[in-house]
Amino acid sequence: MDECFYRYKEFCRLGLIYTKKSRPVYAGKQNMFLVGVLNTVSLFDTNTEEQVSLFTQGHSPVTCIEPGRETFAVGYEDGAVCVLSYAGELQKKISAHQSAVLSICYTGAGDCMVTVGMDNRVVVWDILDDTVLARIRGPKKPATAACFIGDSVVAVSAKDSTIRVFSVETGECLQLVSAAKEKILSLCADEEKKTLVFTVKKTGVFACRINTASKRQPLELVGCIEQNPKAIYATVSSGLICFLSHSLISLIALPGDSGECTAASFVKKHGVDVSPHVVSACLSQGSKTLLLGLDNNSLEIFTKRKKHYKKEREITQKGHRTWIKTVSISTDDKHIASFSSEAAHVWDVVATAETVGLSFLSTLDCRGAQCSEFIDEEHVVVGTSDGKISVYNIGTGKETCTVNAHSGKINTLHLFSQKTRLLSGGGDKTLRVWSVSPKQIDPVFEHGFNEDITCVRYIEAQNLICVALLDSTIGVFYADTMRRFLSLYGHKLPINSLCIAEDEKLLVSCSVDKSIRVWSLDFGDCRKTITGHSSSVTHVWLDGKTKTLLSASARGDIRQWTFPGLSPLGSVGRHHDEVSALSFSEKTGLLVTGSRDLSLRVWSQTSEEVFPEDVQEEAFEERLDEEMERRIEVSHVREQVTDSVNLRGLKDGELLLKALERSEEESKKAEALGDTPASSTTLFHAGQRVSPAGYFYAATQTIAAMHLEDALLAVPTHMTPRILSYLLEWSSDDEKLLLSCRMLSFFVKGNLDHIAQQTKLKQTVTELRDTLQKKLAVLKRETQKNIAGLRQIQRCPRLPRTPRAKDEDR
Repeated sequence: MDECFYRYKEFCRLGLIYTKKSRPVYAGKQNMFLVGVLNTVSLFDTNTEEQVSLFTQGHSPVTCIEPGRETFAVGYEDGAVCVLSYAGELQKKISAHQSAVLSICYTGAGDCMVTVGMDNRVVVWDILDDTVLARIRGPKKPATAACFIGDSVVAVSAKDSTIRVFSVETGECLQLVSAAKEKILSLCADEEKKTLVFTVKKTGVFACRINTASKRQPLELVGCIEQNPKAIYATVSSGLICFLSHSLISLIALPGDSGECTAASFVKKHGVDVSPHVVSACLSQGSKTLLLGLDNNSLEIFTKRKKHYKKEREITQKGHRTWIKTVSISTDDKHIASFSSEAAHVWDVVATAETVGLSFLSTLDCRGAQCSEFIDEEHVVVGTSDGKISVYNIGTGKETCTVNAHSGKINTLHLFSQKTRLLSGGGDKTLRVWSVSPKQIDPVFEHGFNEDITCVRYIEAQNLICVALLDSTIGVFYADTMRRFLSLYGHKLPINSLCIAEDEKLLVSCSVDKSIRVWSLDFGDCRKTITGHSSSVTHVWLDGKTKTLLSASARGDIRQWTFPGLSPLGSVGRHHDEVSALSFSEKTGLLVTGSRDLSLRVWSQTSEEVFPEDVQEEAFEERLDEEMERRIEVSHVREQVTDSVNLRGLKDGELLLKALERSEEESKKAEALGDTPASSTTLFHAGQRVSPAGYFYAATQTIAAMHLEDALLAVPTHMTPRILSYLLEWSSDDEKLLLSCRMLSFFVKGNLDHIAQQTKLKQTVTELRDTLQKKLAVLKRETQKNIAGLRQIQRCPRLPRTPRAKDEDR
């Protein structure tokens, strides 16, 4: 019977209100705004600050959101675009691009949209018919944004500091506008399509007047309306330009229709000082409210009071504002502590028969945490970036004791099973052992190394300490004397994490070199090595009960393996950035992970069975499908290339045929008028008189060498005598010798049957072959003489170089 394992499932995701990859926007509904949170979109009510709806349609992070009247469009990092109603119904899902979607823009009627991707493709879609109206070829440097400036006219900005205007109907570039030397960061038009606003890096915000009456020059550059070297981007709403720069938002009024439009026509109405953490801003309809997105996982709302905008409230969730460094589960599995460089939070585990969740309990007065371990149910020990080890009470949130443990950053902590001894190691290249209790930390002994310590583990049965060093080695030492027992070599890059098997005879390590290794602690040999992750493996953890190994990587994926065989059991799930913290409880099977995407996630084992054989079969089928798709794509590309080559060969063959026909026609005219031989007939080519053979030679020179054979195959067989006569004439000219040889080879290969049936043609080919062989033999002898002369010169001793006379001596 096959050995059975169980899958893990994500039950809870905490701590996120906004992620900065996308910009929050006001929805078509009043007092509502849309916010991208990893791969989901939240609909918030600005009055109640409550989440009204949560839309989950994509698997990759949200990169842009475009609101409409009845629907809104969402672009994702994998190139997909989803069109949803505000009720949450999926209207359309389009595979728009091969990489992240950068920009989406609706038409005024909302029936069409234009999308821009990192693959430098600009695509115009008909949403109602689900068809592509136009695929616009982007500039050489990647496009950054696009918007409609008319019903069938699209403006596209790029990193080459230009704006190109395209016709949707023909795909033709109508106009090219260049305003500055730096790349364009954002592009948008007002609701009435009268003004186009764009932001230029290190310069400021610019404007163009839209002239829909002109078909060839629809944009008239006004110029820079506000200079700011720290410009980020600008949007237009309710007749105001919302221009965001570092720590400042400028609200600039659009000019009226009357009079000439100049840069002075754009009047700055308000200047709002904001936090330097602000990375996005949008203005509501009616310009009463400003919504700001911050890079620290929070939102701010500014409201207009009389003539000024003031911060009214901040929308946050209990979570972290910077990436999570470490997480720990309490000894009774009832609490979880999560730490980042700026905050530490404690959560209650709320478990039922069907689900597992977390509820916020308290905040610890802790900064700069790097690693942590629970001593008991209420106390957690923390190592910090400034070298301190502190113990905190999770009930009160206060520090109970602290010690200056290391002179550098503490990278790792590990408690003995009795929870009374603590190992610590860090950037000062020192391993220290401590006697630890909730109210006191005392040193026991220390040992120095030549490299920084990245991870430590204690093996109780054999009284051994395992130390991973920055030089990619693992040292195993006797704990009482610190005498070296084993040295484990194999990793090519630094080791991130260690874990010990339940029988304490095997050690598992993971490294920046993307590998996981299993080591024997009897002789130090490497039992198994796998490279199942595509990036650095950041954490490994063993579940002794289920004989399962869990691993996490810098790409955010979490995988499950059998142990000690390390057969893959599939993916547990994934974060959208590096998994920077991981903790596991063997009692309850609870897995907690923290990431650079600022989210804290809880996973737990389910009753769903998984077999290694099934996983391997699924992986094999996936590889087959991927290989089949790749081959189909390659064959499709080859067919396109073949078709284009054949078409090129036909066109080149027509060119040769026209040259032959004209040469023959002129020769016949000359013969009809007198006794002039055909070879002496002259034609005009490039303003010069040439012979028919020279005219045909000039035609062959216009054809690429790689297409010459296809072109000759397209020439009719009745032209064979004429071509052979020209080749015979070329053979007397050394400059045309190489081309004559190539053309004879191609021509005989393609017309062998026809030549074999004609005695006269065979004689001509034989004569031409003999002539070319004689000429080539002469060239060969001359070349050999030249090579011999060069070798003789090379053998001559070199004379010492005499210094040049100075100007004064000349």
